[in-house]
Amino acid sequence: MARLNPEKTTILFFDLEAYVPEPLRIRPRVPSLAANPHLPGVYLIGGAFSCCNPFQIDSPEIQGDWVWEYESERDLLAAIYSLFQQAWATLEGKEKHEADLIIAGVGIGTFDIPFLYSRALINSIAPPEDLYETFCCCRVLDLASAGIGYLRERHPIPHPVTHTDLLKRFIGDETKAGGGIVWEMMDSGRTRAIEERTVLEVQQIIAIYQAMITLNGSAPARQNGNAGLR
Repeated sequence: MARLNPEKTTILFFDLEAYVPEPLRIRPRVPSLAANPHLPGVYLIGGAFSCCNPFQIDSPEIQGDWVWEYESERDLLAAIYSLFQQAWATLEGKEKHEADLIIAGVGIGTFDIPFLYSRALINSIAPPEDLYETFCCCRVLDLASAGIGYLRERHPIPHPVTHTDLLKRFIGDETKAGGGIVWEMMDSGRTRAIEERTVLEVQQIIAIYQAMITLNGSAPARQNGNAGLR
């Protein structure tokens, strides 16, 4: 088990959004995760990110990076790659047995990280081995799996839960719009709505994470300050 050093532990909360062109939304046998990064016309829209010390979470800063802020998707991916590298850099000097960069979100193990790695690889952002170590060697805290044991109504077999399931359990009767809504927002040019929606999701992810800690009776002392990247 990795040792958690309060001075050398960093967690990156995030949520990504991808675009799927309309013809691919209705293709036969489409999986629930329709955003296949290797299909034509599919690309990364952007995401919201919050990097902090998990022992000192207190209203951490959330930043957004969006394709409309850059010349191309490749430039967006390069910026997110740099953001991950900065998060890793906060751990410089840590002992080998101390925790690597922790990343947290809902479904990030099945969508966000595979999609991000694949699009970065396709766009040749960096050598493949560097992309792998930056994106795929993080310690993944996927709340979709971590939340299984917290739900009052259990599945007959263990199965990852949804963002909405987690909101209802930890925050109250709140719902999350489906990914398809983002595609429609993009089609109609409602970029500001996408930004606000994604930032809200990261705020909810952080709140769910903190609620899990509190429920476990192991909440770290709250202190001012964070390791935000901006």
